[in-house]
Amino acid sequence: MDCSSVLSGMITYFPLIDPSPETEIIGIHFTPEGLYRLLGVDASIFKDIMIDGSTYFFGISDIIPSLQEEKDHKVKLETIASFIRSKNRDKKIPEVFKTLLRNLNQEKTFLTVSELALKYDISKKTIERYFLKCVGINPKTYLMILRLNRVFEYIYSNPESSMNEVITKCGYFDQAHFIKDFKKISGETPLSFFKNKSNSLAKVVYDLTEN
Repeated sequence: MDCSSVLSGMITYFPLIDPSPETEIIGIHFTPEGLYRLLGVDASIFKDIMIDGSTYFFGISDIIPSLQEEKDHKVKLETIASFIRSKNRDKKIPEVFKTLLRNLNQEKTFLTVSELALKYDISKKTIERYFLKCVGINPKTYLMILRLNRVFEYIYSNPESSMNEVITKCGYFDQAHFIKDFKKISGETPLSFFKNKSNSLAKVVYDLTEN
C-alpha cells in the first residue's frame, strides 16, 4: 500500500509488514471499541483490511510533513494524539458492554459467550450484535485472539515455564486446543510459524512447542 498513513480494524490473522530499512513506523493502538467510538461507524467494515488513513481521517496528510521533520518522538505522539482528538465523535456504547470489554481485558479468567451472557444478564444475540458493531468481529473470535495474546504475555513474563503450564494458565483444555486456535489465526502450527523467527520470544515459543 503506497500511502503515508494506514487505518486498520480488528485483524484476525498475522499480517506481514515488511517496510524498507529507512521507513519509520508510528503505531496507534486503539481500545477494542475505539474506532467505533472515535468515528461513529460500524467497526465490522474495518475487519481484516488496511486502508489509506485519509479515507476516514481527513486532513491527516497535512501533519505528515511536520512528523517527518520532527526529531522528538514525544512531540510526534502529541501531534498525532491532538489530531485524533479533533476527529473524535465520542460515539456512546451501552454501559454493560463497556464493562464487559473492560473486564475481559483486565481479568485473567476465560469465559465462553454463554457464560458472559449469564454473568452480565444479556442475551448471546445481544453480545454478538455489540461485538460486531462496536469491535468489528464476533465474540468467539475476539475471545480466541485475547487468549492467544495472553499466551505470548505469559511466555514473555515466564520464559522458563513449560507448555503445559502456559496452556493451563491461559485457559486452554490442552496443547491440541492451543495449536488449533493458533493455526486458525496464523495458518500454521506454532512450531512451523516460529521455526525461522529470530527474536527471543519466538525462540521460547518454538522450544516449548517442539518439546
